[in-house]
Amino acid sequence: DNGTALLETPFTVEFENVSFRYAEQEPDVLHDCSFTIRSEEKTALVGVNGTGKSTLLRVIAGKEKADSGTITYRRELRISMLDQDTVFDASSTVLDAVLAGADDVSAYEARSILNRLGMRDMEAEIGILSGGQKKRVALARALLRPCDLLILDEPTNHLDAQMIEWLERYLQKRTSSLLMVTHDRYFMERICTKMMELSQARLYTYQANYSAY
Repeated sequence: DNGTALLETPFTVEFENVSFRYAEQEPDVLHDCSFTIRSEEKTALVGVNGTGKSTLLRVIAGKEKADSGTITYRRELRISMLDQDTVFDASSTVLDAVLAGADDVSAYEARSILNRLGMRDMEAEIGILSGGQKKRVALARALLRPCDLLILDEPTNHLDAQMIEWLERYLQKRTSSLLMVTHDRYFMERICTKMMELSQARLYTYQANYSAY
């Protein structure tokens, strides 16, 4: 049965035999994938380019709907996601874009994280920013959203060494579950204690950091 169940459980998200494809004639992007993300667990998702890692993240976040299988979320689970392409209102300011829809976040917190990510002009309009600057604004917004599961798709893209070092320390201290895709193996190594590999639509889980994997 295709469905989403809500359950009180020590897990954050659980997939059981989940499959997904974009069109009926195309091969599965995900085929019978089963895994569990536990509370406070920091997990890296790896696989060759084009294998469907971003799609899996979007299915977990509810932005794509699985074709079959069951996805179980912890009751009242809050998810915050940095997607590959975040859409902003072009006329919004940097600060307003980060604060939009986040009632629990103060302007002070937002300014602090934006500064850490090299965004100094809080009143700049989103429409005039470069692609890299927009990505950093999107990262700030994802980090600031109160959540139980933080999903990050290539968070270190467009960050310099100092920003990456700050982000590494920030993520190490967080107690929410973390699932991320990154090509920065050193960043991955220092943060994540669990690996998931997506290969030919199948998912393999390793309770190990990157080196051991």
